[in-house]
Amino acid sequence: MEITENLILECLKELQKTALSKQIYQDYYEGKHRILKNYAMQDSRSNMKLVFNFPRKFVDNETGYLLCKPVNFISKTDNDEEIDAIDRNISHWDKEHNINLRKESEIYGESYELNYINSDGEFCGHILNPLNCYVLEDGTAERNVLLAINKFTKKFDDKGYLDVYTASNIIHYEIGEGDRGGDTELKLIGSHNHIFERVPVIVCPANSERKSGFQDAISLFDAYNAINSDLCNEIADHRNAYLVIENAKIDEADLLKMKSMGIIQVPKGGVVKWLTKDINDSFVKMN
Repeated sequence: MEITENLILECLKELQKTALSKQIYQDYYEGKHRILKNYAMQDSRSNMKLVFNFPRKFVDNETGYLLCKPVNFISKTDNDEEIDAIDRNISHWDKEHNINLRKESEIYGESYELNYINSDGEFCGHILNPLNCYVLEDGTAERNVLLAINKFTKKFDDKGYLDVYTASNIIHYEIGEGDRGGDTELKLIGSHNHIFERVPVIVCPANSERKSGFQDAISLFDAYNAINSDLCNEIADHRNAYLVIENAKIDEADLLKMKSMGIIQVPKGGVVKWLTKDINDSFVKMN
């Protein structure tokens, strides 16, 4: 397959589209739920917004259940040399790699493992996700990877960068805007060959549908957050009571003095009492 700049730009568009649709899963995992923006606020009432971060609990529990013990390799042909070679090449970086790789898959529905050789000549793996990586497959049952791109930024640098991984080399671009404004323009920085003889990116799906582990439950999380926020605010508003003054008229300035002094003076026949909300004790205990 010929790798052209137009093909890379199409893949970049797909990456940007996918990142927009997948961002919600990162937000929910980090506790940035919809209630924080869309909760129905009430003037002069309690407006606490409770977030129950079940997505993080679901993902972490699932990952811990599957990978609570390290991944071990066994040779079906009793070839100990192969097992020793695997251990020798991954033992310096895979301690938490598989856990984090699976966690990213559970959050987004799929994650990606980028294989590379570090500056010390060691084989390593780096984790990417659909927010920064797009993988082009051939559409067959084997879903062979034809091309992969990784979009990233550098600290203290406002430019965007793109690495393109092919079966033989890695191409480096700087992302900018073209002369026509909104069009994306790629500026070639350089390229170099790699040793893998394939695209060095492996797709790691969470399931056959490549769906987030908590995608189907997001509406339940929203409802649970909203209901419990309403209940909490209902109880919190019970603290608020109104002072009722009958058969007397007090100026606002005098009310402030009475509040600071703790004394209320009313004429004969005047009545001062609190108007409080009646709330069932069992309701408070349940919540």
